[in-house]
Amino acid sequence: MFNPTHLALMAAGLSAAIIAGPIGWFSRGLIFDHIERPAIVLAATDKANDAATIRIMDAAKRAEGAERERQQKAGAEALRIYREALANSERTAMQARTQLDQEIAAYEAELATEGRSCVLTDTDIDWLHGRVSASAN
Repeated sequence: MFNPTHLALMAAGLSAAIIAGPIGWFSRGLIFDHIERPAIVLAATDKANDAATIRIMDAAKRAEGAERERQQKAGAEALRIYREALANSERTAMQARTQLDQEIAAYEAELATEGRSCVLTDTDIDWLHGRVSASAN
């Protein structure tokens, strides 16, 4: 059953398997390391870059929205402040005009009680203040 030829063939096959096995695994490793792995790494890197790009664009969009909202609030606040200042200014001017009218009326009443009056017209007063030229009279 075990003749030397079969035994030699079996030994040759076994030694070939022992030698070829690691060579096959080694060559498989070379193929994986130099051909397949870089493609896998490149695909994974591209996917990670795409995901990072999406996250960055989303964060930028949220930041732009927040900045736009902040600017709108700041603009609304500035408008409110300016409107309040205008209202205060108009109210102060109205009070000053009312007080001046009251003082003028009081002075005219005082002149009337003393029997005196101002003979100047509004045009004369404007001319005195320099608001009307002399040729207009």
